[in-house]
Amino acid sequence: MRPVFLLSMVALVVLAAFTLPVIPPLQATEIIDKYGYRIVTPLEADALLKEKPDVVVLDVRKPEEFNSGHIEGAINIDYFAADFDDRIAALDRTATYLLHCKSGGRSGNTLPLLRASGITNVHHLDAGFDGWKDAGLKVVQP
Repeated sequence: MRPVFLLSMVALVVLAAFTLPVIPPLQATEIIDKYGYRIVTPLEADALLKEKPDVVVLDVRKPEEFNSGHIEGAINIDYFAADFDDRIAALDRTATYLLHCKSGGRSGNTLPLLRASGITNVHHLDAGFDGWKDAGLKVVQP
């Protein structure tokens, strides 16, 4: 009895795969238009920085985290600093940013603030600085 049940389940899954509508993923420009940012992997971020050296790397970790290692050329604005909102609001609205924190939480919370400040050309580093290090990419050690 069991083989018949398993075969029926496999047939159901195959049938569902052919009958469910296919919803295409959002294209990069649609994501930027809708959300104001694009999620990039560490390798995509590294390629972006090599292709466009004027991209501003915005690191929102604590200064002690930043000082223990960071992406070359990064600027540090501490997410927990009292003047964080003011410093974000003072950023160049025309620049392209690569935003990250340690693992994505603080930088994810920063995205709406950037958008509210009129900064919409943002690439959010998936998995944060931890992902960057795990990918074996260059880390500046002060």
